[in-house]
Amino acid sequence: MEYKNNTTWTAGWKHGKTQVIRVPHALAPKILEYARALDSEQLENAVLQTIDKYIEWKRSHYHPNQYSRKMDINTRAWDEFRKFRAMVEKGGMGA
Repeated sequence: MEYKNNTTWTAGWKHGKTQVIRVPHALAPKILEYARALDSEQLENAVLQTIDKYIEWKRSHYHPNQYSRKMDINTRAWDEFRKFRAMVEKGGMGA
C-alpha cells in the first residue's frame, strides 16, 4: 500500500529552518517571545516607532541658539543616529 504525505501544515517561522536549543526553563517564554518578535519584524517596527517618538520629543524640547532656530537631524551630530535608523529600516536588527 502506498501512502501520500498530504498535509496543509506550513512552517511557523518566516526565516526558515529551526534548531533545537537548550535554555533555562525560566527564560524560555521570554526567549521565544523575543525570537518571534525578530522573526515577524515587530522588533524593527518598535525601534522605528521609538526613534520617531524620540525625534518628536527632541523637537518639542528644542531651544533655538545662535546657530539654528529649528532642530535639523541632517547635521553631523546626528550622523550615527541616522546610520542606526537606516540599519533598522533594512532589517539589520536580526542579523
